[in-house]
Amino acid sequence: MTQIEQPRVILGSHVIAGITDWWAEYGKQHPEWFALRADGQRGLKIPRAGAWTPLCVSNAELQRTIVKAWDGGDVLTLGEADAGGESMCQCPQCLAWDGPQPTDFPEDFRLLKYTPRAMGDRYARYWKAVYDLAVERNPKVKIGVYLYHNTLAGPLSGIKLDKNIFGEFVIYGSRDGWYPLSREEDQWYRDQWLAWSQTGMSLVNGSNFLLNSYVTPNITSRQSGEFFRFAYQHGMAGISLRAYTFSWAAHGPMAYMHHRLLWSPDLEIETIRQEYFSAFGPAAADVQQYFDYWENYAATRPPVRDMSVDPKGALEKLKRIRGHYLAYPPEVYRPAEAMLAKALEAARKDPSPEFAQRVEFLQAGLRHALLSTRLQEFLDFESLGAERGAAPKDPKNSPRPARPCES
Repeated sequence: MTQIEQPRVILGSHVIAGITDWWAEYGKQHPEWFALRADGQRGLKIPRAGAWTPLCVSNAELQRTIVKAWDGGDVLTLGEADAGGESMCQCPQCLAWDGPQPTDFPEDFRLLKYTPRAMGDRYARYWKAVYDLAVERNPKVKIGVYLYHNTLAGPLSGIKLDKNIFGEFVIYGSRDGWYPLSREEDQWYRDQWLAWSQTGMSLVNGSNFLLNSYVTPNITSRQSGEFFRFAYQHGMAGISLRAYTFSWAAHGPMAYMHHRLLWSPDLEIETIRQEYFSAFGPAAADVQQYFDYWENYAATRPPVRDMSVDPKGALEKLKRIRGHYLAYPPEVYRPAEAMLAKALEAARKDPSPEFAQRVEFLQAGLRHALLSTRLQEFLDFESLGAERGAAPKDPKNSPRPARPCES
C-alpha cells in the first residue's frame, strides 16, 4: 500500500478543527468560549452562519476542546482571524495577551481591520497553546493559521513559535483591495513578514496579487513581483494565491511573472518583463509602453472609495466586480487602444503572422475589459443583497426592469 506523503506546506482555513460553525455547535452551552463584545455580550451582534464568530482565544477550556474536536491527523487548522471593532474579544485576559501595541501603522490602514487593536501577540499565544496540546497527541502535527486583518501585525513580545505552525500571510491594501499598495504600505508589510519570520514559524506567501484584477488591466508586476522575491529571500515556505476571473489578454505580464518566479524566484523582475515583451517581436517596445501605461494608472488612479457614494462598501464593490467599473471608466481605455493600434502596425511589418496575432489577442482582452465594465451600468446595485451577488429579499429593493444595452 502506497503511503500518501504529508504536505510540505499547510495553508490557513476559516474552519477550526473540522467544525464549520462553532457558534451553532457550542454557542448556547458555552458562550464563554466566544468573543466578549464591547457591550458585554458574547458572539456576534448580528449572527452569521459559518466560520465567522470570533472566539475568546485565551480561554484554556476552548483550547482543549479544539484539540479534542480535531481528528488527530497530521493537520490542524485554527480558523478565522478575529473580527474588528466591537466584535473582537475584549475580555481582560485577551486584552492582556495583546501586549505592546504597534504605533507605526501607515495612516491609511486606519480604514482597515488592523485597528482598534493589533492582535498578533494574542493569536501567537493562542496558536502556541493549541500546538503544545496537539503535539502531545500527534508529534507530527502541523498547524495552519491566517496572518491577516488584526493578526497580521507582527508580535512585539518576542514570542517563539514552532516551525510546524504555518502562517498564511495575506496582504490587504488600503486603497481598495490588495494591490497596488502605497510605498509606506509595501514597506510595512515587509516589516511584518520579518517580524513573524523571527518567531520561527513557517510563512506562506498569500499576498493575493492576482485577486482583484477581474478582467480589467490592473497591472502591478513590479511591486507584487518584488514582494514575491523579498518573501522568497526571507524564508518563504510556499505560496498560495487566489484569483477571480483572470485574463491572460489583460494581465499577461503578471501571469508570466508569477509562473516564472514559481520556477526561478531569483530572477529579476525587469528580466522577466523583458522576456514577456520580446514575444511581440517588432512590437515589443509598443507593448511595453501599453502595459506601463496600465501599471502607472493602477498606481496613481484615485481609490474606489473616493469614487463611490458608499465609502464603507468600496472594497466590497471592488471585490464584487462593481468597483472595476468605478476604477476603470471608459475614457481611460482610449490612450491604451491607440497604443495597441500602433503596436499592431509595427507587428504587421514582420513577415511572420504570429506577432500581429499576439497583439490582436491583447486588443481582444482590452475590448473584453471595456465591455465588462460597461455592463455594470445595466445592473442593479442599489441594495446590499445585490451588492453581494444575492437577490434582494425586500420587494422595495427588487431589481429594476431590464433595458436594452446600446453599443
